[in-house]
Amino acid sequence: MRDTLLWSPRTVLCVQLLALFDLDDTLVSRRDSLRSWGRDFTAARGLPASAADVVVDALDERARPNDFAGLRVTLGLRDSVESLWDTYVAGMAQRAHCREGVHEGLRSMKAHGWTIGIATNGAPNIQHAKVAGAGRSKKRWGGACRPIRRDASSAVQFNSEAKALQG
Repeated sequence: MRDTLLWSPRTVLCVQLLALFDLDDTLVSRRDSLRSWGRDFTAARGLPASAADVVVDALDERARPNDFAGLRVTLGLRDSVESLWDTYVAGMAQRAHCREGVHEGLRSMKAHGWTIGIATNGAPNIQHAKVAGAGRSKKRWGGACRPIRRDASSAVQFNSEAKALQG
């Protein structure tokens, strides 16, 4: 990792370049993916088209496994909550695509010495699945990248881990 040195007559500062991006509706369009998944999910179960709106409304802000307990009752589904959650994770990961220009922009930042991180407050398994599904990986970005919680200590820990991985 390349550090930037700032000089003054009395001090030398070493600045590490760290950029944290939100995953949902910043790097990927979560709402578009959710609407697509909701339509396919309800159609596959023979539910009316209006059921897709119920699913999207229930999961719009953020989805957690326990949200599917309510949907199971509301929609009269026989699937287990775990099965519904697994279906959601797989379907959203499949639909997670970076917005145009994101990969190129992040590769450019990496080439200029930036460490890239994804800050997230979502459930870890869905966030990791979406990161992988959208092609955000060491191979695509040329460096360490994984979801981290949205707080300063997580950012510091991520930056230390990323620096160690990059030598």
